[in-house]
Amino acid sequence: AKKMASTLEKMVNDMKSQGAVFSGIKFGQPFEFVRTEDELQCLIPQTLEMKVPNGKLVTVSALIAVSKDEGENWYFIDTGGRDMIAVKQIVPTLSNELVLPPKQGPIFYRD
Repeated sequence: AKKMASTLEKMVNDMKSQGAVFSGIKFGQPFEFVRTEDELQCLIPQTLEMKVPNGKLVTVSALIAVSKDEGENWYFIDTGGRDMIAVKQIVPTLSNELVLPPKQGPIFYRD
């Protein structure tokens, strides 16, 4: 965890030095809930905005939400642009009923 925090901090500092700053994050309504033997699961649309020189970048992706206690507590998995095959290698308990939206690159909007 310490190494991961250090890596993330370096990434953020590198982006700042290049003039990029996260400017917003929005979450959409969860898609249909899927019940497995031990979990509730769903996808949540996520939109990230980053201010960059001369404009902004907008990336649309999905988070996977998982609850092991009937929705009392939730854990969130950022798919990071991976397809479901790659995500299931990390979290093999994910339902095959979850369908990730197609991967999209960031969209640039000029100021």
